[in-house]
Amino acid sequence: MVANLGPASDELLEALRRRTAEGPARFNLVIPATPHIPGVPDAAAPGIVEGEQQAENYLEEALEKLRSAGLEVDGNVGDAEPLASIEDATNLGHFDEIIISGRSGPVSRTLRTDLASKAKHATGLPVRYTEELV
Repeated sequence: MVANLGPASDELLEALRRRTAEGPARFNLVIPATPHIPGVPDAAAPGIVEGEQQAENYLEEALEKLRSAGLEVDGNVGDAEPLASIEDATNLGHFDEIIISGRSGPVSRTLRTDLASKAKHATGLPVRYTEELV
C-alpha cells in the first residue's frame, strides 16, 4: 500500500481490515518521501531531506498502529514521486494488489484517478483507493 500524510489514519486501518476479511493478507506500507506541511501546497513545501524525515516519522507511527491492530505489515520510505515508489516496491517484491491512501478533496480525487490508472498500467495489478479525512 502507498500512503501519504497520515498513513495511520482510521480510514486506512478500516480499509486494511476489510481487505483481511476477504482472506489472508500481508501488507507492505510505502510512504513517499514527499514533504508536506498542513495548509501549504506540496509544491511549496520544504525539500527532499525534510520529506524523508517526515516520511520516516509517519512510517514508524503507522507501523506501530497497524501492527497493534493485528495486521501483518512491513514498510519503507519510497521515492518522493508516488508512482516511482509503487514501481520500486513492485519491482522488488511480489504483490497481489495495490492500496493507495490519500487525502480527501477535489484535487486529491483527480490525482487519485491519475495515480491509480498509472499504477495499474505500470504494474498490471488491481488498485484500490481509500481517502483520509483531513
